[in-house]
Amino acid sequence: MMDNLKQSLDGDFRAFVWEFEAIWSKLVKVTAVENADFLKMNKFVDCLHVKVRDKVKIDGPCTYEEAVGYAQSRTKKVLKKQLAKQVLASPLVPRPIAGKNLK
Repeated sequence: MMDNLKQSLDGDFRAFVWEFEAIWSKLVKVTAVENADFLKMNKFVDCLHVKVRDKVKIDGPCTYEEAVGYAQSRTKKVLKKQLAKQVLASPLVPRPIAGKNLK
């Protein structure tokens, strides 16, 4: 269940969190988990997209709620960077070929 859940940068972050919460609640009901809060935070971080996960680990969240907040912030920054790269890579204005006379 949890092993197949991975954050996609193409998807809605809140939907990812809701799906994680739904799977987590089922997992907790089935098993008697010790240190459930700590495990929940670690499992959540493990499910994040690799570009987001590494930055969230550096932020060092202490609680699940902090991890979600950091992940949301980091996801927005990663998406903003990706968008900027796409804009820079796209041809904005066709350039004339050098050396040709334009009349």
